[in-house]
Amino acid sequence: MRAKPGSIVVLALVLAGLGLAGCSVLGPKAGPRACAQVYAAVRCQVMLDTAAVKLAVARSDIVSMDVLPDETKGARLAAPEIIVRVALADGSAKDVPMGCFGVSLAPACTDDPHLTARSTIHGGGYYDVPCDGAPPAGCATPVPSADPSAVASAEPLRIDRLDIPIDHVGDYEVTLGEATLPNGLLTDADFAFVDRWPTGVTILEGEGRLQVRALDADSPPFSSIYEQGWRPGVERVEAFLSFHVDRFDPGAVLSIRDVVVR
Repeated sequence: MRAKPGSIVVLALVLAGLGLAGCSVLGPKAGPRACAQVYAAVRCQVMLDTAAVKLAVARSDIVSMDVLPDETKGARLAAPEIIVRVALADGSAKDVPMGCFGVSLAPACTDDPHLTARSTIHGGGYYDVPCDGAPPAGCATPVPSADPSAVASAEPLRIDRLDIPIDHVGDYEVTLGEATLPNGLLTDADFAFVDRWPTGVTILEGEGRLQVRALDADSPPFSSIYEQGWRPGVERVEAFLSFHVDRFDPGAVLSIRDVVVR
C-alpha cells in the first residue's frame, strides 16, 4: 500500500521537529552533579582529599565539588576517567582527574574506600615457594618446624592500640617494638587500622605496611621464609610500620590496633 503525498509531508515535518528539538525530546543533556548525588559520602570525602592534594590547597579551600558527566562515545574496553570540578574559595574552578581510568584500586576509585593493612606475611609473599625448575622437584624444600624449646623461649610483640601523631607530609617509618622468633621463623605479622578512612589524615596510596627487620647482623632480610631459613634458638627482630601521608589536619593521629608479631 502506497502512502499518500500528504502523509509523507506530515512525516517529514515530524522528523524535522525531532531534529530541531534534539535534547528537549530525548531528555536534557547530562551536566555536572554534586558528588553526594553520585557517590557515597565516604567516597566523596576521599575524592575531595584527592582533589585538595592534586591542587595543593587545603581541604577547606574547596567550596564545592561536582562530578562531570562521562562524555566518552562509542565502545570502550575500560571504564572512563572520572573528573570532578571543584569550586575554590578564591572564586576559581578547576577540573581534577581522579586517575580512575582502566582498572584502578586507588581509594577515590572504589565505592568502599578504606585503608588496607599489609605486612611481611599478609600480601608480602613470605611463604611463596621459589622454584628454579619444574615443580615440585625444582622447588625449595619445606623449612623445618620450630623446636618446642625455642617456642617456649620466644617473646611475641603485641600492641592493643597505638595512636601515631601526624606532623608532616611525606614518608613515615614508625618503630613498633621488638620480638624474638623461635628458630627465626616468622609465623604472624599483622595489624589493623582503627578507622577505615580517617578524617584527619589522607593516605592516597590507601595502605600501610608492617615490616619485620632482623636485629642480628648475620641474618638475611625477612622477605621469604626460604631465604630466612631455620636458626638455632631465638632471633631478635624489630617491627615497624611504614606509610605515606599526603595531607593532614593539625593535631591529627593515625590509630592502629591488634598488632602482633610472632
